[in-house]
Amino acid sequence: MILKEKQFIPQSDRRLVAGDAAEKQMAFYLKREFGTAKDIGVINDLRIGHEDEFAQIDHLLVSQWGLFIIESKSVTGSVHINAHGEWAREYDGKLAGMPSPVLQAEAQGQILKQLLIANVRELLGTIAGIQKGFGYCPITVYAAISDSGIIHRGVDLPQVMKADAVAPAIKNWLKKCSVVKELFSLSLEVKPGGWKMGKGEAEAIAKFLLTRHTPLSAQVPTAVKILSEADPIPLQGQAIQEGQACPECGQHRLERKSISRGSSSKRDFLACGGYPKSCKAIYPLPAISAAKPAKSASDTKSDSVQLDAIAHKVGDAC
Repeated sequence: MILKEKQFIPQSDRRLVAGDAAEKQMAFYLKREFGTAKDIGVINDLRIGHEDEFAQIDHLLVSQWGLFIIESKSVTGSVHINAHGEWAREYDGKLAGMPSPVLQAEAQGQILKQLLIANVRELLGTIAGIQKGFGYCPITVYAAISDSGIIHRGVDLPQVMKADAVAPAIKNWLKKCSVVKELFSLSLEVKPGGWKMGKGEAEAIAKFLLTRHTPLSAQVPTAVKILSEADPIPLQGQAIQEGQACPECGQHRLERKSISRGSSSKRDFLACGGYPKSCKAIYPLPAISAAKPAKSASDTKSDSVQLDAIAHKVGDAC
C-alpha cells in the first residue's frame, strides 16, 4: 500500500532533475509491486530527525518483519565499486569518486532506529509485562541504480542492484518470512522471519513516521562551492540561515565556520556538522543589514573570487 507519494517540483538544476527521475522510476516499481498489498506500507520521500541529526530517505517500506530503506541513484553511464567498497562514477567521460549510497542508507537506518527506540513505548506493546524493543528489528538497505546505468563490481554487494530488481528482492524476502516456522534463532544474524511485530504495531510505526516527516523548503539554497570534482553543479535558490538543516546532505544543521586568510584576517561562512569529511558544501553568511549600499559588479566578482579561494584552500587541507 502506498502511504506517501513524493510531490515533485519542477527543477532547473540538471542534477536535481536526474535525481527526481531516479526516484520516480523506483517509486513506479514499488507501486507496481506493492500498490495493493495490505501487509506492507510504502513511504516515498521521508525526512525524519532525531536529536540533531536528520535522515532523508528516498523510499521506506514498513512491514511486520522489518523495515527497508532504498537509496535511489541516478546513473546514466556507469558506477564502479572496487574491492574496498569504494565508489566511483562516470562524469563527462571521466571517473570520479562518489559517496557510497550503501553507507548513506545505513546511516539513515541508524537515525531511524534511534528514533524508534526513543519512542518504543508508544509504538510497541509488551509480552508478559516486558516491553518489546527495536534492538533486533532488521532494517535492510538497498542502493537502487537507474535502469540505464551499468554496475562494475569489484566486490559482491548484494544490497546494490538495478532499480527494477529491488522490489522483487524485497518481495522474495517477505515470502521467506511468511514460511519461516522457527521464529527464534541462536544466531546473532537477523534472518528473514527472525523478528516480527504485530500488524497493528507496523501500522502504528508507519503513521508515526508520517507525522514526523519534516520536509525541506521547496527552494534549495545557493551553495558557494561544492567541493567535489564528481558533482560540480552548484545548487540554486534563496539565501540560507544558520541553524537550518544542510540542504546538501540533510544530516546536520548549518553552523558558522571560519578559515584564516593570512596572519591577521579570516573569512566566515556556513557549513554543516559533517563538513569537511562527509559533506563538502559551504554557503555564504546571510546579509546582516539591508542598509548597506549595493555592491558594484566588480565588488561582487571580488567576493566570488575570495570565496572560491577559500573553498580551494579548504579542499587542499582535506
